[in-house]
Amino acid sequence: MVTFLFEYKFLINNKSWSY
Repeated sequence: MVTFLFEYKFLINNKSWSY
């Protein structure tokens, strides 16, 4: 569960930064 949350957060952060 933690991994999933971490991965999700990382993905969102990456997208946000990309934008």
